[in-house]
Amino acid sequence: MRSQRSVTARKPDPWLQRYLELIGRANPDGIGAGIRAGYCPRCKATVLAGLDADIAALPVRLHPAPVNAHGEAAALLLAIPTYALLRRATRLEARLRDRAAIAARPPHIIAVHAEHRCGFALPAHLYRAAPRLTPLPDTPPY
Repeated sequence: MRSQRSVTARKPDPWLQRYLELIGRANPDGIGAGIRAGYCPRCKATVLAGLDADIAALPVRLHPAPVNAHGEAAALLLAIPTYALLRRATRLEARLRDRAAIAARPPHIIAVHAEHRCGFALPAHLYRAAPRLTPLPDTPPY
């Protein structure tokens, strides 16, 4: 019977780690599937970058603001894919939305982001409004 040797993962060379981070195949901490804030390497815009789900694990860059239902429809009419951001344990995961996902969970229930396109953004009214924060009173109620 052959004995099993333990295989230790070796950290990639620094140049390879930087390249993998640049193309979205790895996070700075070495874990690649989670969505994180970053910058587009072409236009330097702020994006959400990472790998889409665990099945295909293709690199995606998403616009940081979630879209509303009209925004998702406009994005799909413009052939811009949309992704749902889902929390999986300790990370955010992007899932490509298809007909079934759009019908089951509309954008007002979950965070839906359109794919980033350099130099292009949907009109402002197609993004979800940020929640209004009410200021706290200076004096406590008791």
